Amino acid sequence: MKRISLALLVLTAASLLPAVETATSYRLIYAGGSIPNLKVGTETNLFIENSRVVLMNGADMAVAIPATAINGINYSFDGSRHYVGITWDDSGKRGGFSAQVDKNEYRGIVAGLEGVSGKQAVSSDIRTRQ
Repeated sequence: MKRISLALLVLTAASLLPAVETATSYRLIYAGGSIPNLKVGTETNLFIENSRVVLMNGADMAVAIPATAINGINYSFDGSRHYVGITWDDSGKRGGFSAQVDKNEYRGIVAGLEGVSGKQAVSSDIRTRQ
C-alpha cells in the first residue's frame, strides 16, 4: 500500500510541474531597455525556446517574451563588441532591450531569434546602412 501511495504522490507532483522546453542558452550583458529589474551591465542568460524567449537574471526570470510577440530583432557592432536587440508587443505590453553578446555567438542568437519569431533581423549599425 505504501508503494502505491508513493507512486501516486510522485505522479501527482510531476503533473503539477510546468512542462520544460528544450532551450538554447546564451550569456549576455544587459545594455539597456525596458526591463525594470535589470541594470545596465548585469550579466544575464538568454534562453531561446520553441514558443518564447526568456531572459534570466541569475535564478530569477527577468522577462518571458512569447515568440509571436516579437516584432523586431536588430544587431550591431561597436569595435569588437556585438549587440543584439529585441522589441515586442505582447497584447499591448510593449518592451525592448539590447544586450552585448559574445562575438562568437551573435550569429547563433540572431538565427535562433529569427527562427522562433519568424521575423528578419536588421542591422542597426550605421556602417552597414549607407
